[in-house]
Amino acid sequence: MSQDGSEPASHERPKVALELNLGAIIAPAQNAVVLASEIVDFVSGAMQGADLSKKPVNQGLQYRFKSPEISATERRAMYESWLYSKAFQDLLRGLKGSLELAYCSLI
Repeated sequence: MSQDGSEPASHERPKVALELNLGAIIAPAQNAVVLASEIVDFVSGAMQGADLSKKPVNQGLQYRFKSPEISATERRAMYESWLYSKAFQDLLRGLKGSLELAYCSLI
């Protein structure tokens, strides 16, 4: 260092050019938003016309679980709770993916 506190020209810090592809970085979050919103809209619409007073009939799959009798209101609330929790999980997973890409791009 020189007496005036500046570094000599021979010890200049190297300059780094950083170019971020914002489209690639936001893609995981954007894809999660699109998919989650479409699925929530579809299932919510399907539940509007469905008879939720009865347990759905198992078509083709070979599993059976005994479940307690529940009302249509309880079943709707249970389905909505599950649906929204899955949607938020996917949204958070997409946001995490975007943040990881942004962090890795900066390293």
